[in-house]
Amino acid sequence: MRRLISAVAVASLALAVSAVPAGADSIAYVGSDGNLHLVSPDGSVHKQVTNDASAENAYRSPSQQNDGTVVGLRNVGSTSAFAFFFDPKSGKMTTNWLLPPASGPLSFSPFTGGQISPDGGMMVYDYFYGPGAINPGSAYVGVGFVAGPGLTSPCTINCEQGYAMPRWVPGTPYAAFLDVSQYGSSQDRVAVQAQGGTQIWIALDDPNAGDLESFDISAQGRTLVEVTPEGVPDQDAGDPPEPSELFVLTNQGTPPAGDVTVDCTIAGFATLYAGALPRWSPDGTMIAWQGAEGVYVSPTPPEKGGGTCTLKPKLVAPGGRAPAWGPASVQGGGGAALSCDEAKAKVAKAKKKLKKAKKKLKSAKARGDRAKVKKAKKKVKKAKKKVKKAKAAKKRACG
Repeated sequence: MRRLISAVAVASLALAVSAVPAGADSIAYVGSDGNLHLVSPDGSVHKQVTNDASAENAYRSPSQQNDGTVVGLRNVGSTSAFAFFFDPKSGKMTTNWLLPPASGPLSFSPFTGGQISPDGGMMVYDYFYGPGAINPGSAYVGVGFVAGPGLTSPCTINCEQGYAMPRWVPGTPYAAFLDVSQYGSSQDRVAVQAQGGTQIWIALDDPNAGDLESFDISAQGRTLVEVTPEGVPDQDAGDPPEPSELFVLTNQGTPPAGDVTVDCTIAGFATLYAGALPRWSPDGTMIAWQGAEGVYVSPTPPEKGGGTCTLKPKLVAPGGRAPAWGPASVQGGGGAALSCDEAKAKVAKAKKKLKKAKKKLKSAKARGDRAKVKKAKKKVKKAKKKVKKAKAAKKRACG
C-alpha cells in the first residue's frame, strides 16, 4: 500500500498576485449563471459557451477534449443525467450521451461528476445506487464508463463498485478514483485501474486525520491531493465548512506503480463545502482551483522535498467554479472581464434597447402594419437575448 506522508509544517496560502502567462491552453468552468464558460490562463480572454442554463439548473463537472470540445454534465429529471458536448467557438451542441446509473431504488447519476478522455472517446463518471441494486450491503457508489450515446447500463463497458470522483491517468487508458467502499466513513485512499485489477495507490498515514476530498494527476508525473478534516459538515444545519489542506506530490512511476513523495503542503488551502478541486494545466506548470471568489490560477509550486508550498493566486473567473484545463486556446472570446460597474452599465443599456424595441412593436401593432410587426418582434427577441447575456456577465462580475 502506498503511503501519503503527513505534512511537516502548517502554512497559509500566499496571496501575492502573480503574472500568469496566457499560453495556448484554456480553462473551462461553470459560471455563477450555471452556464459553461472558457477563460484564458491569464484571465484576458473570456468566452461563454452555453446560454441555456440557470443557477438552479446548472451544468456540472466540465471537462475538455484535446480538440477544444467542452463537455458538461446536466441532470434531466430526478435520476438521469447526460454529458453534453459543445463546439467551443459556436456554442452549438454536437452530441449528448446518457450517463446511466445502476438499476434499483434511489439510483441516480452523477454522484459527484465525470471527465471526458482527452481524445473524446470515453466518459468516466460516478453514480449512486440504492440498497440491493447490485450487492446487498455493498457501498452505494460506483464508477461507470460510456463511449457514445445509447448505453443504458454503467457496466456495459466496465464498472467499479465502491469508488467515486474518477479522474483519467494521463498516458494510460485507465482511471483513478477515491475509495469509498466504506461509504459514510473516511475516504483515505486513491485507487487506480491496472492490468490484473484495481489497486490501491495512495493512502493517508492516519485515516482518522481527514478525508481525501479530491485529487488530480498530471502528465508530468506529479499529483495534487486535497485533504479535508474528518467528517462532513452539514451545510443545511449551518455547520461552517472546514479548511482543506493541499498536498503536492511527485510520482515515482506511472500510477499505480511506484511510491509518491511529498513536495510541499498548504494548510488552509480552501474553505468550501465542495472542496477546491485543484487541477493541473496540460503542461504541468500551473494549477487552477475554485475559491470563495471564483476560479484562481497559480504557477505550480516547485519540487523541494517537503515543507510549505508557495502559491501566487490570480482570480481569472469571478464567480466561477469547477475548473477544467484543456490544451486548446479560447476561440472567439471577448476581452478582459468586465468590472462590476461596467457590467451594470451594460445591463442598463441592454434594457433601454429592449424597452425601445417593445415600444416600436406596440406602435406597429397599433397601426396594423403586419410587416413591421414581424420585424419588430425579431428585434424584441434579439434585445431580450442581449439583456439575458448582459445579466449573466453582471453575475460573473459582481458575484
